[in-house]
Amino acid sequence: LVQPLSIEQTEVFQYPTLLKGVPHELNLKRLRGHEAFYGPAGSGAPDDLEMFERNQVGLSAEVDPWLLIARGLHRQRREPDGTIVGHMTDEVTQRGIWRHWKKLMTHAAGAAMQPRRASGSA
Repeated sequence: LVQPLSIEQTEVFQYPTLLKGVPHELNLKRLRGHEAFYGPAGSGAPDDLEMFERNQVGLSAEVDPWLLIARGLHRQRREPDGTIVGHMTDEVTQRGIWRHWKKLMTHAAGAAMQPRRASGSA
């Protein structure tokens, strides 16, 4: 969960999911996988969050007001359902995060946005 707090501060929460009605060992394996990928020494979130922090520092330098996140822009396409798709190494996700961040920061002069779907629904 990415929760913008202000123009210069965002909180990121990550929650492991466990399955009902499956063997305990399966949920334990899922939990260990979550820890390995998203934990402090993981291969997933720590480096992404580091890049978000470095972007914030760079943007506060006032040298260039823009953040270049164009990798893969030439390959990006929009599916009929509106989903934006690119190669796994492209910056589609980063562009989406910033697009949504702008929407959150400018929505109805700060009025709370409603979640896209209820928690726990598919």
